[in-house]
Amino acid sequence: MNDKGKYDIIIVAIFGMISMLAQGNMTITANNFKEVRKMAKIMKMGELICNSVRVIPGTRAFYPQYGEEETIEIMDLVPKFPGCYATNNSTVAYIYEGAFYVTPYTRSVMATLNNQGFKERCFYVPFSNWDYPVREKARWEVLREAARKSYDEDFMEDCISYCDEHGIGAIPEDILANCFEMPYSGVPVKHPYFERRDYPVISSLCFDCTVPDRIARYNTNNGRVVFVYRNGHTYIAKGYSILAYLREAGFKRADYYVPLSNGEKITDPDLMSRWESVTKF
Repeated sequence: MNDKGKYDIIIVAIFGMISMLAQGNMTITANNFKEVRKMAKIMKMGELICNSVRVIPGTRAFYPQYGEEETIEIMDLVPKFPGCYATNNSTVAYIYEGAFYVTPYTRSVMATLNNQGFKERCFYVPFSNWDYPVREKARWEVLREAARKSYDEDFMEDCISYCDEHGIGAIPEDILANCFEMPYSGVPVKHPYFERRDYPVISSLCFDCTVPDRIARYNTNNGRVVFVYRNGHTYIAKGYSILAYLREAGFKRADYYVPLSNGEKITDPDLMSRWESVTKF
């Protein structure tokens, strides 16, 4: 079995342990502390409710892609699905004590619902198709942003755990700080022959089967080094001296495209300023 297959099994086992811990069928011991430490936080129901939007009769949703607004009709679902939840497009709807709630999907939300004995069912999930609650737009945006940050944190934790398990070390912090970190939104560049946006090697926040082939890898071109670090983020360095640190840490060469190595110029002023602040190794 290759490393990817082994790690897939580890991920499945971890989520199995989350379920057992939440149901009280597993206790924390010295032997399983490492796995338990990576598990999602289980909230109290009051905290989950505070991080949710309650849908009541008359709640209206706005669909920006259509420029349309409509009243959400879900109250007939409440008596049909007590103690149940449904998911769609990174959104969770759940029914608790006769009330209908919606919240962005996170590991913590799912661990909490599982801990409380909720059952997964199939029913309509409001605010899961780019729509948002008209009267609570600002609050919904805050919840979405908090969930997005949690995805990044979870992904980084998964990547670091994978590297720890496979003996991939870190490079000095000051060396990493002198590298250009590519944002998930990409880097807009201009070349005499084209304009485009270059994206990180890993542009998702999901530790899927492709990540083991991309993490802790590097490539070089024309005095530039691109590499995917232990946290899953993509960095670019000026000069080849950094290669000694990467190789010592266990990084391997891969056939990556190397951004900013063929005369491209960054067109975003803030990103360009960050790139110019990077010094050559």
